[in-house]
Amino acid sequence: MLCNMEELCRKEVINICNGNRIGYIRDVNIETETAQICSLIVEPVGFTFFKKKNCNHCIPWNSVRIIGKETVLVHYECVESEERNQNKGRFSFFKR
Repeated sequence: MLCNMEELCRKEVINICNGNRIGYIRDVNIETETAQICSLIVEPVGFTFFKKKNCNHCIPWNSVRIIGKETVLVHYECVESEERNQNKGRFSFFKR
């Protein structure tokens, strides 16, 4: 199956580590000397009022497992989600 950049940018990226939707592909990084794709730039899904600048995920190309008709499956360990899980109990005194 051939896929051009326009078609690639319509695909949703799913993390096979946890089944979460990461977002949609917005761009790719290419190593110009070797003409190889280095990473996918993925814009996160979800609506936020306070969207951070440069909050896109940069997913290494070697993390891509399958490119399907509508989705791209990746094996991606997100540092942000790990930090959120570690900080989860910090304000536990607010819980009843």
